This record gives sequence, structure tokens and C-alpha cells, in this order.
Amino acid sequence: MNQRSRLNLLVVQILIVSLIVALFGRLFYLQIAAGPKYRDAALSIQSRDVVSPAIRGLIVDSSGVPLALNKVGLAITIDRIAIDKQPDKGVEVLQRLSKLLKLQYADVYRNTRLCGELPKGQKAGCWTGSRYQPIPITKEADPDIALQIVERSDQFPGVDAQPIAIRNYPGVAGVNGAHVLGYVGPLTESDLA
Repeated sequence: MNQRSRLNLLVVQILIVSLIVALFGRLFYLQIAAGPKYRDAALSIQSRDVVSPAIRGLIVDSSGVPLALNKVGLAITIDRIAIDKQPDKGVEVLQRLSKLLKLQYADVYRNTRLCGELPKGQKAGCWTGSRYQPIPITKEADPDIALQIVERSDQFPGVDAQPIAIRNYPGVAGVNGAHVLGYVGPLTESDLA
């Protein structure tokens, strides 16, 4: 080989080695040096599924009189994931919320805990669902209070107000039709005792 072709080969080799070094340097920076920053950024934008129950249809008799219908309620809900991310695990937010709703703090706290998280004697009123679902604190909130919560979301992180459908059995001739139509409801305190 002549001198010129050796020089060209050396330049190509240096170029390839420098590209590989640059690639591994960048890989080291992204994975090791700035890894925690990018990991936190990825975790903050993760999406999750929030299951909202479908609105049940009307049940009417042969003449069109409703036997079961839905009424609209305003639910104040807690997002357990957002509450648990607070420095004090949401104690201050729950105290503020209980004062606004005129409820006892202990009851609000117990309502936001999963039944497996509470001691055996305190399970009444605990949340029987998943921690990833919005936990209802009240299902018939005053619209003014719900508006305060939505407007001051910085003071109530993880708390939301949303309309929900509540099943209503008006009955015919003073007789409630729930025993004929079937009734499915949430667990009550007596069910858990």
C-alpha cells in the first residue's frame, strides 16, 4: 500500500473509533449521569386507567312508569396516589377537607384507607376498592363546597368533585321495587362487622 491509502485508512479508523467513543459517552451520560433525572421525568408522565362505572339505564313498567332511575349526585373524591405523594401523606389536606365538609377527621382518614391497612377493630368505613380508583368521601356534596374544592385545587391536591349517578327506586303506590328488581350497593358498616 502506498502512503496515501494508509493515511486514508487511518483517518477512517480514527473517525469510526471517535464515533463509537462518542456513542458510548452519550450512552453513559443518559444511563448513569442523568439517569435519575430522566427516570423521575418518565414516572411523572405515566398514565393510568381510571375506571368510571357506566350509568345504568331506566327500568320502567308496561305503562312507562319508572321503577328504577338514576339521580345525579355530586361526589367529593380522593386520589390516594396523589395524597400519598404529599410530604405529610396528605394529613393536612384531609384535615382541611374534613373541616370544609364538616366531618370528623378520623372518619375521613378511615374512609381513605384500604381495609387491609387498618387495625382489626377499626375496619368500619374503610375503602373496599382499589387504591387506584377515586375514593368517594361523600356522594351528595353541596355544589358550593364542590366549587370551592375545584377552584382551590392547590389547597386540595388529589381531591376532586365530579357528578355521579345514584340509583333511585321511587316505587309504585308507595311500595319500593328494589326487592323485585334487585339491589346492588356498596358494603355497609354492618356488612364489615
